[in-house]
Amino acid sequence: MNKTLAEFLVADGRPKATKNYPEVCGFLYAFVCAPEIVEADVWLPMVFNHQDPNYQNKQEQGVIEQGLLDEFLQIKAKIENAEPVLAAYFRPSDELMENFDEDSPIAHWGRGFIEGHQYLCAMWDAYFPQDQKDELLACLNIMTFFADKSRAEADCRSQNIEGLELDIYAESVISNFDEAAQGYAHYGLTIRAALEAYQAKV
Repeated sequence: MNKTLAEFLVADGRPKATKNYPEVCGFLYAFVCAPEIVEADVWLPMVFNHQDPNYQNKQEQGVIEQGLLDEFLQIKAKIENAEPVLAAYFRPSDELMENFDEDSPIAHWGRGFIEGHQYLCAMWDAYFPQDQKDELLACLNIMTFFADKSRAEADCRSQNIEGLELDIYAESVISNFDEAAQGYAHYGLTIRAALEAYQAKV
């Protein structure tokens, strides 16, 4: 965890709606896995809600922006090495319902990821096979489960399993989180590799 970056993101002087550290990590995960490469000058301003971060000086700007780039590269490396990305930063609470709390890191990670994926939706829609959309949706539901408790409750009810309580369902989600995140990455990066191979031929 980059403590300097984490503290900067929540310090006084940051613009409204600046992402905190877990949100940044989820947000960047979506961009690392995008079907096309998205340059940093696109996503970096979004971290600060397209507002002035209020750096004290050029040196601080360099440290923070390099920290964000380093986070991106670390996530990329973990995906390439098939390492569990979320657990490397934030261990889910053993008290499963606490993962829905406002200050829960996994909830913030999910919210950041949602924003990143939504920004990239048109790209995914353009390339992802229609007959596999349910598989992608299953990954998304798991990765964003703790971001919104009411949606998680609706998801739990939709399983149509008699007696299934949210805490039991949440345990299943936790156990499948890494597989879902790796599946999402596989889909996006496989599309990217195919596009790059095609472009190299033309």
